[in-house]
Amino acid sequence: MIKLIRTLSAKTEDEVRKQLLTELIQDGELNAQNQEKLIAKYVVPFVVNKTKYLSITNFIKTIAVGMLLFATWGIITKVVKKTWRLFASIPLYVYLFLAFTASATGLVAPKTYSKSQSDWVAITCTFTTLMVVGATFGAYNRQLEPILQKIFRLGIPRELIANFWLIVYFASIALYYKSQIIGFFAIVSLSSLTSFSLIYVPGTLFLHFKNEMLPIVVIAHSLELLIYMGLKLTNNFPEAFSVFKFGVEYYASIALGTGLLVGASPFYSHMKYTVPYALFFIILTAGFLAVHFLGGIKVPGSVLTCFCFLTILEWFGYIGFRGGMIVGCIVSAAGLFGAARLIEKHSDFILAK
Repeated sequence: MIKLIRTLSAKTEDEVRKQLLTELIQDGELNAQNQEKLIAKYVVPFVVNKTKYLSITNFIKTIAVGMLLFATWGIITKVVKKTWRLFASIPLYVYLFLAFTASATGLVAPKTYSKSQSDWVAITCTFTTLMVVGATFGAYNRQLEPILQKIFRLGIPRELIANFWLIVYFASIALYYKSQIIGFFAIVSLSSLTSFSLIYVPGTLFLHFKNEMLPIVVIAHSLELLIYMGLKLTNNFPEAFSVFKFGVEYYASIALGTGLLVGASPFYSHMKYTVPYALFFIILTAGFLAVHFLGGIKVPGSVLTCFCFLTILEWFGYIGFRGGMIVGCIVSAAGLFGAARLIEKHSDFILAK
């Protein structure tokens, strides 16, 4: 009996009625022929009424939930506005100080954030620290302007001063963490002293420097590569300075090749000393190629050869342009055929690693 009561209490009322009718039929109390009539009389009306009742109830509950959601959205909006006003009321220098502290901590003690990825934390914080410093100068330029004028009275352009301290900054971090990535940016900063820069936007690569700085670009990067290659060939290159190897071999070579390409180009008629630049380009490329094959330093020779090839093509085009269609076709055909033969015979050093 107790089991039957528990079973009945766990079911809905319509299910209970169906079960009672079924048990009465099984016990012989009711005729099985009247089962459908009894269900239609006692069960179906209850189910229909209950369904209508639940539908109205659910509709009312839906409206209530919608009103609660609308009220919640209003509360959240007010909280966000008040919170934003609270954060906006805090002075900007507080945020800059907190950002600088967090970034400097990651730079000086990267293991504070992650022991397993401390090197990448330091590299990331190297650049975020510069971003915070740049944001500080941008936000408080008027306040810092009198201070900067009192400190820097030498008449030196601020770009040079900034690049100098960037060299010191990147070089110190590169040597401390032995990072070639940071060392590469130290060489980039060094090239920026000569106004050379490499800018990439989606689909276009810009190699830029000031025209009046062309001699400095060529001389500075030539000396940089010659000193590097001389130290490497004589086994006097300090092992600690290997972090700058990637930047010197690639970036300095590209900068030198770009400067010589512009200086030796016959189409830049406003540039002076085109022929001396071209001769210097050929001599330097030949020397770097000798080091490429004999000394094992392959990158500078490969890069300069590519730029020298472009310069030769410009001269072929210039001679053809000045000589007419027939002369131009002959010169261009001969030049292209010779270039193709050279590439087929000596293509290994172009993709040298």
